[in-house]
Amino acid sequence: VDIGSHSIDHLNFNNLNSDDMKYQMQKSRQTLEEIIKDCITMFSYPFGQLDNYSKMSEKYLRECRYTIGVTTHWGTYNKKSQLLSLHRICLNDLSSAREIKNAIEGADNWIALKEKIGFFKRSTLSLLTTQNLRGGPH
Repeated sequence: VDIGSHSIDHLNFNNLNSDDMKYQMQKSRQTLEEIIKDCITMFSYPFGQLDNYSKMSEKYLRECRYTIGVTTHWGTYNKKSQLLSLHRICLNDLSSAREIKNAIEGADNWIALKEKIGFFKRSTLSLLTTQNLRGGPH
């Protein structure tokens, strides 16, 4: 069994400044290492969607000596350069053998595209709302 940390307070990293983000990473790691008397090298991002982690959070994970970071962004395609922002698939106790096979082999990777479209829509809406509040683009 591998154990990884998940932050202290389960906060959205997108809303944290760098010091608070590093604290969440370091303190959760330190607490678990004291309990299990072993090194923690894996981290699962709270919420874990595309707008809940960034290159900055990956940088801080690296600084905190994590080697793996897991998101909730769907997918089976991960590159070695993405070890601090791995995608994953979702299975449950009701998943059939065929559903498991399809998920592992990437047949459901279209879900990642759906997530990216949703992320783009939220980002665009947020940008437009901000511009409207300021009286237009600057």
